[in-house]
Amino acid sequence: PGLLVVFATASWLMGAMGHDASHFAISRKPWVNSVCLVGISLLCSPALWLNQHTYAHHSFTNEVERDPDMHHFPFLRSHTRTPPHPR
Repeated sequence: PGLLVVFATASWLMGAMGHDASHFAISRKPWVNSVCLVGISLLCSPALWLNQHTYAHHSFTNEVERDPDMHHFPFLRSHTRTPPHPR
């Protein structure tokens, strides 16, 4: 269980750091944000993250037809037009 907690915490920290860096929010120096974006590369492709999350999600936040984040967890159904989770 201890190793699982360490892995989960490290994954969360890498994801949070990569997320904030992709929003250019870690530092005012662009190179620092670029270095911090490496953390998310251990979880997913930084290029995919920038295109899917930073550009697609934030361009169309909460628009059911256009926001890709509206379809990641259909069992949460944040909108009535989000397709239901298959049972």
